[in-house]
Amino acid sequence: MLRVVFPFWKLYRQSLCPIQHRRFSYTRLIPMGTTISHNGPIAQPKAHLVKFGKVKGENRGAVESHLIDPPIKRMDELYWLRDDSRSSKPVLNHVEEENAFASRRTASLEALRTKIYTENISALQENRDSFPFEFEKDSKYAYFSREQKGSPYKIYCRILKEKLCAESYAKQRFSIDSTSGQGILLDLNKLAQSSGSKFCMVNSLRPHPTDDSVFAYSVDLHGNESFDIRFSGIHEPTISKTSGDLEWSKDGSRLFYITKDEAERPSEVWVHTIGQGCERDVCIFQEPDKLYEVTMELSLCKGFVVINTASTETTETHLIPMTAFQKKETHETSIASEIRCVRRREFGCRYWAMPHPDGFLYILTNSGGAVNNALVRCPNNFVSSGQTELIRNIEESEVLIPHDSSRYLQNFKVFKDHIVLAGRKDGLSQIWTLAIHAADRTMTRVHMPDTVYCVKISKKNHILDTDTVLLEYSTLNIPRVRMQLNLRSHHLATVWQIKVDGHKQNDYEVKRLSTKSFDGTEVHISMIMPKGAVKDGQNRVLMFGYGAYGDCTEPRFRDNWVPYLKRGMICCIAHIRGGGENGSQWYEQGGKYLTKRNTFMDFIACAEFLIHQGWTHPDRLAIEGRSAGGLLIGAVLNMRPDLFQVAVASVPFVDAMTSMCDASIPLTAGEWEEWGNPNEYRFHDYMLSYSPIDNVRAQNYPHVLILAGLNDHRVQFWEPLKWASKLRSFTTGTNDIIVKVDTAAGHFSTSDRYRHLHELSFQQAYVISKLFKAGDMTKT
Repeated sequence: MLRVVFPFWKLYRQSLCPIQHRRFSYTRLIPMGTTISHNGPIAQPKAHLVKFGKVKGENRGAVESHLIDPPIKRMDELYWLRDDSRSSKPVLNHVEEENAFASRRTASLEALRTKIYTENISALQENRDSFPFEFEKDSKYAYFSREQKGSPYKIYCRILKEKLCAESYAKQRFSIDSTSGQGILLDLNKLAQSSGSKFCMVNSLRPHPTDDSVFAYSVDLHGNESFDIRFSGIHEPTISKTSGDLEWSKDGSRLFYITKDEAERPSEVWVHTIGQGCERDVCIFQEPDKLYEVTMELSLCKGFVVINTASTETTETHLIPMTAFQKKETHETSIASEIRCVRRREFGCRYWAMPHPDGFLYILTNSGGAVNNALVRCPNNFVSSGQTELIRNIEESEVLIPHDSSRYLQNFKVFKDHIVLAGRKDGLSQIWTLAIHAADRTMTRVHMPDTVYCVKISKKNHILDTDTVLLEYSTLNIPRVRMQLNLRSHHLATVWQIKVDGHKQNDYEVKRLSTKSFDGTEVHISMIMPKGAVKDGQNRVLMFGYGAYGDCTEPRFRDNWVPYLKRGMICCIAHIRGGGENGSQWYEQGGKYLTKRNTFMDFIACAEFLIHQGWTHPDRLAIEGRSAGGLLIGAVLNMRPDLFQVAVASVPFVDAMTSMCDASIPLTAGEWEEWGNPNEYRFHDYMLSYSPIDNVRAQNYPHVLILAGLNDHRVQFWEPLKWASKLRSFTTGTNDIIVKVDTAAGHFSTSDRYRHLHELSFQQAYVISKLFKAGDMTKT
């Protein structure tokens, strides 16, 4: 007999009934689904039972014995808002009504939005070139992107390296012409116009390694993260529906790319031979496990294709030598015999391996209890005949950098004579270097000029044989800086800094505060404020949080905070558990699976600290989170709505139970190793205890602004729609619940920089309008 659970849902059905509902006066009914009230559109309830547990014919989890059997049934009366095709008329009508309501409710903010948009445009520097970098050491060219006034999209360019000069770097503008192969490679503005698309974003652009007239690029024209690979300078067919990753073979005769499965999971690596049709492309690697996603890169020595397949818990790396592609024909069977796995996957073991011309594999791994990772190396016995696994036991490898419980090694880059490592210590990002051939195997820390900052290895480092490496540096008060580190002398020089007009660094100061969470754990808060700000409870504060996947919310400069700072606000980041700020354990044991509620409690503790210490007051405190950070916002609003005046949730993952039980929803299966699987006994009740939609109840919620993207395949657009309807049905107050859906964008918002600033100005104006009382609005 199937069990049926209805927490809150009997009340919910009654509260959604237009006849019985006491609070709302309904103005009209949209056929087949949506009721329009003075407080916004409310989706009408339609009975639908969602099963949690074992369901015949469906992927509900890898281990069948762990599944709830018989399954639990729960009522989801807003399930009808799910529309995978984005074509259901009732659902699209509901989206239109949400956008129309958002426009009506915020119409009075038009003047403020326009003013903030002008400020954002001014800060943008409409005419700007990016820092030029090299793909190949022997190439004549350096590559950069250009932004031009009036043009919404980037223009990809190159310049002869001999033409680069100090004056151009100082102006951040390079003089190019069409001579000697210089000039514009790809103008996304023309591409978007010719395709009639409102979205245009390039994931990868790679020049041919031996022919300067040829390059390949991957482009998304819909915002759904499905990229087409196109070629320029050569007649090659378009390769459709890829992940966007691409790499040339060393001689340029072949191109490697990744395709996705039906659940939008990057799962296969293919090779395309130049001069042949796509029908002859060969799949050289497949990942059948739905928990794993595939990425790919070339080793810096250009000798190997490095294929990484990873779940949240486990990784596995495969190497394919370029010599495998030297034959005239590429066959799947011949390539398969050349693939070597570095080490077979073992649950909980994560490693990242990179081959080096010195004959070693350099590996960063948590194997052997090294929870914060250790750096090891072992001989790259690739040529050993019949050996499909290069390492049986990582623990037996030569240890270069041992594990340290106070230091977290996150990633690394191997150059000819040096290794550069990025990680964390004392809650801040760090960079270390290690000389490969030195007798002394001691890491050297690169010291930074500020006390609260963010630093990382730039992705623009493509050259193996180099004595310098590019770093990216920023603070809450200093816009992004490109630094060049000399690997021999350790001299650190600033070579590029983004300029943000209107931001005066001398007007602000940065602080790092700490508070105790409910269980005594110390949690840090990074803060930027006007100089001289006092703790009188009158400051208007925006607090941002994320706390998931082990990702670190860095104390870096944020352009979108400039209008807040100009109006005297304080902006801060809560470095809560679930992120990786304080090492692997901060995530693995602190804010994942059955400790996920720590994330929300930490955030609440930070809010209480700001209030109790006099930094702000609940009616002057705004909070913001995005994606998994949207789940954070939804959860804390259910737990402590009294602490906040306004909340912004962008593309929020709020329907944790219904979304996570169904592997047919893109990317769901892989998420089971982050949140848990609600189809399993051990996770079901715990996830239900915090899932935002499932815990909305009758209480006074603050103002809530919810932002969504119709083409979002990471957080489906119907999740925020369902959440808004439920909030409107249960809130006992009169505060706004507003949803704005971008119908031409996905998870990462619009790619048109002017449209992006319009959308951003909408959000900024809304937050400011709720934190400044009517009499104070003249100050804004």
